[in-house]
Amino acid sequence: MDPKITLGKTLELYKNKVALMRLKPATRIVRLRSEQTLKRCWPEIFSMQLRQIGEEDLTLFLHKFENGLSEYFPHNANENTKKLKGDS
Repeated sequence: MDPKITLGKTLELYKNKVALMRLKPATRIVRLRSEQTLKRCWPEIFSMQLRQIGEEDLTLFLHKFENGLSEYFPHNANENTKKLKGDS
């Protein structure tokens, strides 16, 4: 494996592998849904080399994420429902 591989490239390899697996559509969605959250909350990570992403980076992201970095609509919410802080 290339030591300079980015998270974005690694994710593409993973998505190709998931596409080849015999999985139900809902399972594929679950396996890939964290990509959308990361794109929304930490888009820079996709251009970072895997070896550059350290424990401090991940701990800081987790702290921000748990304290309102992400917002979501509750399950079965209507269009008048406010977004909530955090992740479902």
